[in-house]
Amino acid sequence: MGDYDEDGNPTICYTERVYRVFKQRRKRKSTSNTTSDSIGEDSYDTKQMLCYLTEWSSSESSSSESCMSSSTEDTVNTCKTKWLIFSSLLILGLRAKVYKKRSSSTYERIAGIKILGIQLFSKVVPVTVIQGQHPPIPGNCWSFPGSHGNLFIELSHNITVSHVTLDHISKSVSPIDTIPSAPRHFVVYGLQSLDEKAVHLGKFIYDLDGNPTQTFAVKDHDSIPFKYVDLRIESNYGHADYTCLYGFRVHGRI
Repeated sequence: MGDYDEDGNPTICYTERVYRVFKQRRKRKSTSNTTSDSIGEDSYDTKQMLCYLTEWSSSESSSSESCMSSSTEDTVNTCKTKWLIFSSLLILGLRAKVYKKRSSSTYERIAGIKILGIQLFSKVVPVTVIQGQHPPIPGNCWSFPGSHGNLFIELSHNITVSHVTLDHISKSVSPIDTIPSAPRHFVVYGLQSLDEKAVHLGKFIYDLDGNPTQTFAVKDHDSIPFKYVDLRIESNYGHADYTCLYGFRVHGRI
């Protein structure tokens, strides 16, 4: 789920924000105190999360005061609601999950490939795609066999989806000046439950010559909150053996 700027464009996911903050804190903590226990890759420390929440509250105090001094009661209630929702999201440690049983299998033969002594690919788990690595590290992508595959995601909350973002590396960082394993045509579906019929949210094309991070507006389904999102890749840019996914984000509102 994501934030929006003043123009209504999606900016950053709540999941991504929390992941980045605690990833940075883990690095600082490991540097200053080598004997302390590090946080697991797929989990967050509750005390650290509450500490971050407190710091965020202090940093937002000035904006909260200006908000509370608004002349209308509706504005005050809106500000309170936004604060309560965001606080709840942080305390719950919002994170999406990959539903492996309904996702493509991982391409096994990709491990250990090197070009000019640089390891480009290694076996990466599907959850890497939704963890928000920015900028993407060449080779740190999840791959599935062939040019057709999917990633089935369980969202942290039921949301009405407005945009999706697909991340990849730029051709400029590729030793061969192209990326045939990059996804090209892809379709996004939303589901309210595992037993419900998938709702078509849109068919898109990732432009390999465009910005490495590309955001797409989905079809208008404001009245339908989805718990699951199915990203289906229908083609890539020519690689016959596998397709690589670096990052995928879902933007929406609770």
